[in-house]
Amino acid sequence: MTRLISSRALPGGFRLLQVGDTDAAAEARPGHWFTLSVQDVRLRLPALDASPREGWIAFQAPPAEAESLPPLPYGTHCTLDGPHGDALRSAPEGRRLILIADESGVSAALFCAACRKPSPALVLVELHAPVPPIRHCPSRFLEPYAPPGAIAGLKPLEEAGIPSRICHPMMLPGCAEGRMETLLQAWLTAHSAEQRWRTAMAAIGLPDFIQRLAPVLRGQLGAYTLHTLPPTRG
Repeated sequence: MTRLISSRALPGGFRLLQVGDTDAAAEARPGHWFTLSVQDVRLRLPALDASPREGWIAFQAPPAEAESLPPLPYGTHCTLDGPHGDALRSAPEGRRLILIADESGVSAALFCAACRKPSPALVLVELHAPVPPIRHCPSRFLEPYAPPGAIAGLKPLEEAGIPSRICHPMMLPGCAEGRMETLLQAWLTAHSAEQRWRTAMAAIGLPDFIQRLAPVLRGQLGAYTLHTLPPTRG
């Protein structure tokens, strides 16, 4: 039995959940997910951050699931099962790593920034929430393949020195409009066969996202991996 040590509202209806569990904190890596059960609610959540020294692990619950949670005061009993899934790995020697994530996979990208391993050279993110839970800001990194006006990156990644770009179905300021396939194809078209050969990509997200991207990545790169996250409920 573990305990909830923080439950805090985030922009857009998301909720930050912090659980005291020394073993989980020591084992968690970017790309892992856990099953969190608290007061008859069972959620499957990718790890967002962890501190083995302080003995806690953090998750981000999306709006629909956050609304279903009862009040969770400090010390609420919960159970945590995991880690599950495949952790993200560093790129093979001689290649740089590009991480591609949907809204569910953003946690893995932020975890990479926090622990610096693996350290992607670029992160491309597809968001859907009208109000993203993570602040974005004008990127200080030039990415010539990006559509005009697509200058926004995720602030925690920018602060960690990791370039990023965001696509969104709505015309949010600084974001490329549309789905990840369009942004990814722009990157592929802008780079030579040799440059693509020296690149490894890792895609992480829900099953539909991974199924959409697999045909786009196939045969285009020196290496790529697909990391499927489960739906939060189900």
